[in-house]
Amino acid sequence: MGTYLDWSIGGLIPGWIVDVKWGFGGASSSSGSSAGRADSTVTLHCCTNTRDEIEKFKALMTPVFTNTNLLNGGTDLQVTPDGQILVITNGPYTWNGIISSVQFDEDEYATLDGEAAIEFDIILELQRALAVAAQPLPNCILFSNGMDREVQFNGEGCVVGTLNFTWDGTGEVYLASVCNADPQTDSIWADNVLIIKSALGQITRQTGDFVYPFPLVGQPGSDFPVWGGPDVDITSLLTAGVNTLMIEVVDSFTLQPTIASSGNLIGWSSLYVVQVNGSANGLTLISLEPGLCGYQGIPDAAISPIGSGGGGSGSVGLPMQITAGWIGDTDTDGHSYDLGTFKFNWNGTGKIYLASNSGVINPEDDYIQFTVDATITSSIGSLTTGSNVINDFDITSICVAGQNSITITINNPSEGNLATSALWIVQIAS
Repeated sequence: MGTYLDWSIGGLIPGWIVDVKWGFGGASSSSGSSAGRADSTVTLHCCTNTRDEIEKFKALMTPVFTNTNLLNGGTDLQVTPDGQILVITNGPYTWNGIISSVQFDEDEYATLDGEAAIEFDIILELQRALAVAAQPLPNCILFSNGMDREVQFNGEGCVVGTLNFTWDGTGEVYLASVCNADPQTDSIWADNVLIIKSALGQITRQTGDFVYPFPLVGQPGSDFPVWGGPDVDITSLLTAGVNTLMIEVVDSFTLQPTIASSGNLIGWSSLYVVQVNGSANGLTLISLEPGLCGYQGIPDAAISPIGSGGGGSGSVGLPMQITAGWIGDTDTDGHSYDLGTFKFNWNGTGKIYLASNSGVINPEDDYIQFTVDATITSSIGSLTTGSNVINDFDITSICVAGQNSITITINNPSEGNLATSALWIVQIAS
């Protein structure tokens, strides 16, 4: 995205903001008045690859309004019955306001992601509650301002960060794009897999769940769309009191691991932890630890403080997701691809399997798939799976009670596809 990552207008987020200008000047008029308050008008100068984004903002326009000065230094924004007063935020500050105009010239072009883009302006009129700046809302914590860049290699993963905070146990808590988000209308995005973890479990969202119609990182229906969708309810991952939350984003398009990653991106929208329908000041920040990028696929769990296994720092409990799955072509015989090394804790009970999902009860009723097979290696031995579609694979014999570290490699002895289905490490009662 651009420099101004946190602007949201009625739940819509401009794809690329080039510049923001405060103050409009000019006289009042019945068709659109700031009543002399030039600082109530904001112009967002934007670019887009598609007219669709412009039309979405035009649909929210309210060209007839008044915004009258008040004695307390604020303004009173009034619209006609068919007008729309919107929640507008730039991240830390939030206002009620309107889109008074959307202006563009199809003959004016910029360059966006190497392609010609339409330049357009969104003119906002804000209701000022007071002459001083609005204060940040109390029931939200900023997790990340967002990021969007080319991957260092296909399948790269990033830990967005680790958040320690308290929650008073009231209402619901969401991962949202703005501080004052309405989960019914707000959206977030990630390119391509979003993983939210706590000691109580994890929530995963990925491309294919619902493709967000942004022109930022690939078009809907293209080979490389972003994931996007409604705010994620994370209440089930939390307890009243102190909580630790970690967020990861993984580039799932490891489609051709031997090919250069030019043009393949990784990123995420601005992310806030937001409490709704709860008491005032229900969230309190303790600390936010920055993350890191540059590991292959789902990360080596040694970077994660979250887990509930049987001892040993630097590991997580089970179940653990290995990959959302990928498929690619190889033009050489005897090709292999290393999915990575994964650390986890096991309390020594039951059995450990490679499975297709985290909720497996009977391994004989679940299936995983490799092209052609996989090798799983630990410090005490290695195992090779059957080829193609097989039942969940028992790896208990190369695991120990306590901390484990296994490496998974996909093998194809001949030219053709190199692929795997979704994979999890799960613990199943004997």
